[in-house]
Amino acid sequence: MSFKLSVYLILSFGLALLADLILYSSPITARALYTQPAVQNVIMVSLAVVAWGLFRMYTPTIASIVCLMLEGRDVRKSLGNYLNFNRNTLTYFLLAPIIVYLAFGIFLLLSMMLGTLSIDKYVKIIVEGSGGLIKEDLVRIMIIIGLILDYPAALTINSFFALGEEIGWRGYLFELMGRRNDIRSTVIIGSLWGFWHSTAIILLGFNYPILRAAGIPLFVVFCILLTAPMLKLTTMSSSILPAVSIHGAVNALWRTTLLVTTMSETYGGLGITGIASWLITVVMILFIIKLSSGKA
Repeated sequence: MSFKLSVYLILSFGLALLADLILYSSPITARALYTQPAVQNVIMVSLAVVAWGLFRMYTPTIASIVCLMLEGRDVRKSLGNYLNFNRNTLTYFLLAPIIVYLAFGIFLLLSMMLGTLSIDKYVKIIVEGSGGLIKEDLVRIMIIIGLILDYPAALTINSFFALGEEIGWRGYLFELMGRRNDIRSTVIIGSLWGFWHSTAIILLGFNYPILRAAGIPLFVVFCILLTAPMLKLTTMSSSILPAVSIHGAVNALWRTTLLVTTMSETYGGLGITGIASWLITVVMILFIIKLSSGKA
């Protein structure tokens, strides 16, 4: 296992670092990291970021395929086993994002209790971005509609991107761990998944544009908590698809937590309050699953 794990980690981390360095060294993109990009460069920067994200998120898949080939295994069959697509897994896939909405609701509740909930910043960004053409009342309606549309986005385009990571983390790596859904697997897979984002956080300010390296431990804990329901549903469905839609939903919905509170990066959506929200959610979900299993 150690050799397989080493090869997988070297490839997935190495390719991810390569992607980060390419984006970081790109003249147009590099300037945009520290200054407001010129209007004519916005499209180019956006395309570069999308290309970077697509390649980076599929580096775990590339690493998994190479490892499977080195092991002499049938790659297509192995990937098919990770997906294990059937009516049962489709149901899990469609319903799994509800967990993310639950966590989001708990985050809003905690923020309200702490007195830090405020959508004024979010509204102001959109109003100013439109040059004042969009009024505040309309923006508030747009935010609600956006939260609703995040659900289909999580199941489509976001899942397409997330699949690249999940084939590696909840697919090949979970298989290396013997598919044991326990604390050890959750902590190891979640930690590696979190640290895999390190170079993007440090070089590009991914998720933590101010904290940078100091944000890494926060994100590692965040990823460990996310991994808990992901592995549970992967085990229950014998498929990575529920993890894919959870991942897609987080990428679609969780960005809003960064805009609806007055908290800093340390305490906001990907900080302590976000971690607390997911801790409560994980405990609730695991309790509900255990209770349901006991009644079955």
